[in-house]
Amino acid sequence: MKSIADLEKLVLKAEGGTPIQVKDVATVALGPEIRRGVADFNGEGDVVGGIVVMRQGENALNVIERVKTRLEELGPSLPVGVEVVTTYDRSELIGQAIGR
Repeated sequence: MKSIADLEKLVLKAEGGTPIQVKDVATVALGPEIRRGVADFNGEGDVVGGIVVMRQGENALNVIERVKTRLEELGPSLPVGVEVVTTYDRSELIGQAIGR
């Protein structure tokens, strides 16, 4: 299936050798896109989420510090009213575990 026309041509059944297609009994139309990459933040409305994935063998604290540094560098280039909000910072847990 690559188009609406392909869906319309699907045969549902045949009566007396005559195929009954979807387009004979229904209207086929595209609906809205499924929302992806959007979440609600504290009930305040839609936000875009992101996750940092660490490569195997990396030091978690070093990676997190590099990410924080890069986010600080990007801050001034963000459009007015756009901000990066950290919702989960694993470095705090790691720091507690190792006594930092």
